Amino acid sequence: MRLNYLSIWAFLGLLSLTVGCRTSSGLRTATGGYAGGVYTVQRGDTVHTIAQKKRVSAFDLMEVNGILDSSAVKPGQKLYIPESDMPLAVAKQQAKTPKPAAKAELTTDGKKMDFAWPVKGAVLFKTFDLNPNRLYEGIALAAPRGTPVQAAAEGEVIYVGDDGTRYGRIVIVKNADPFVTIYAHLDAVDVTKGQQVKRLERLGTVGTSGGVDSPRTYFQIRKNRTPVDPELYLKQ
Repeated sequence: MRLNYLSIWAFLGLLSLTVGCRTSSGLRTATGGYAGGVYTVQRGDTVHTIAQKKRVSAFDLMEVNGILDSSAVKPGQKLYIPESDMPLAVAKQQAKTPKPAAKAELTTDGKKMDFAWPVKGAVLFKTFDLNPNRLYEGIALAAPRGTPVQAAAEGEVIYVGDDGTRYGRIVIVKNADPFVTIYAHLDAVDVTKGQQVKRLERLGTVGTSGGVDSPRTYFQIRKNRTPVDPELYLKQ
């Protein structure tokens, strides 16, 4: 099977306009450059729930506090909260309008296909956003280096490569029409072009290839060539 509606190189060229990954030189410290406050971790808190409470990016929260493992926060721990760049009205509106529950999607031949989360136990720290000022046409999943990255759905591996400083090691899987899934910033790659993969079959591992400063996987779903919000398609 081949990607008949768009060549691989054109596909990657289009993708290069949309990923917008962070490429800072290293972890920032809490000693300056931030106008936020200090938060004391409560029992039951996680990086993600704290980020939601304080209306900041979970990634920024991890980065400014030098947190490499999102599950490592403990009750009583003091965290520096970077100043949110999200207007309060926007934050409140987002809090009031949760995304619909994911559901099985129909393929072109009428079959149902469920997408699985590609990284088990990962922290979702950057979400799909079509705002031109924050364009991000996929999601970013943080997990320890070496964590398996699995196929979200069965299909054929149509591209395996290394894009250097943008996506690093990348795998593209052609799923049942009209879907394609993309996995980037991999450390190791365990599949080859043309290989048929099953749902949840290992494609590689979480890494930092492509110039990112902490282990993650960039994941994208395309439907009929167009990026769609993965959270609306992934099983809860």
